Amino acid sequence: AIADNYSYALLYRTFNKGETWDSVAISFDNGYNRLSFVNKDTGWVSGYISGVPYIWRTTNGGVNLSIQAGSNVGGNEIFFYNQKVNGEYVGWVNNSSTLWKTTNSGNNWFQVSCPGTELYQITFINENTGWTSIGNMYKTTNGGLNWFNQPLAPGAININRNLTKFLVIDKDTIYGAGGYRYINGNRITAAIWKTTNGGTYWGYQDIDTSFHIGYIHCIDFINSNTGYAFEGNGLKTTDGGGQITAILTNSITVNDYQLCQNYPNPFNSTSKIKYQILKTSDVQIKVFDIQGREISILINRKQTPGNYECNFDASNMTSGIYFYQLTADGVMIATKKMLMIK
Repeated sequence: AIADNYSYALLYRTFNKGETWDSVAISFDNGYNRLSFVNKDTGWVSGYISGVPYIWRTTNGGVNLSIQAGSNVGGNEIFFYNQKVNGEYVGWVNNSSTLWKTTNSGNNWFQVSCPGTELYQITFINENTGWTSIGNMYKTTNGGLNWFNQPLAPGAININRNLTKFLVIDKDTIYGAGGYRYINGNRITAAIWKTTNGGTYWGYQDIDTSFHIGYIHCIDFINSNTGYAFEGNGLKTTDGGGQITAILTNSITVNDYQLCQNYPNPFNSTSKIKYQILKTSDVQIKVFDIQGREISILINRKQTPGNYECNFDASNMTSGIYFYQLTADGVMIATKKMLMIK
């Protein structure tokens, strides 16, 4: 492992789970800021040289770092998915309000949609599905072409909705740190965010208030039950954090709605999309191309509970991958991929 030191030219690594650390020889002209490793040898470092963003790559555990990208690519948060896709690593890096992506291990980069100016963390569980935190949480299901806001407990009162660092257990369970609640008048105590449906709905978990911890910076889990949080004092859970406080006001649960896979798929020119509404809502179904551009609005009206079906006519469009998204009352419910072949 290699540790970064927030824009200083220092890199350290450990081979014994942090018991001891050794330094890695680097150039003191470089300011390393963030890093991402896919194994013990191969990783990327994001940072600056004289204020100019750069990305470095190593294939020998940091012994040698080679500049791979510059000219405003890199600088801040960086993440690489640790499994190769088509023989290459896929990665993302943030610089100010720009998000860059690579599909060939960092040799070339292109811009994708960026939901904010500074991304605190980026994590993907495959080449398509990932989350980023900018104080709130955003999710993508198409590799960063589109990001959808996932509100934090919108019905809660006396709570600061802020999430900076998070830990993805699997596609459903995610823990987050950064928020706090007001208790006993004006006293604040940290809250740990948790979702069990991939971020569609977030609740929060209280911590041991006897520690008087008002804010948590770090959170980590070694499995779905055992985890740690830290800010001055360390906290531990062995039951997944315990009860989630359910905040239902103004929220939408995934069970209220269902978006089905289009049929046929792949399709030639036209396809049908079925979906289910279980309570009266303002419903939208939009279609996006592979670049994340909105190309069609199939449904945009208030609908009562029931099962529905709509048609997507792509006869004037080129063959390729498209995405369709269901939202209800402004909240993203689901996004699915479809393939048109003429």
